[in-house]
Amino acid sequence: METAKQEGIVDYAMPMLQAMTSIKAAHNAVLEKSFDDAIEQAYSALAETKLMLTALKEMRELYK
Repeated sequence: METAKQEGIVDYAMPMLQAMTSIKAAHNAVLEKSFDDAIEQAYSALAETKLMLTALKEMRELYK
């Protein structure tokens, strides 16, 4: 997976915020008993978390 870069800056924050948004949406979907939507949001949160993890690993290598 490719991380978001902007003029030499590795962006970990956007995937983190997107993951948090998806987790909140999953929680709200569960409260509404929309379990298919909750599962979809959980998968989205996992994907965004993977992007954040990739960015953090890249940052670790850049700033050694």
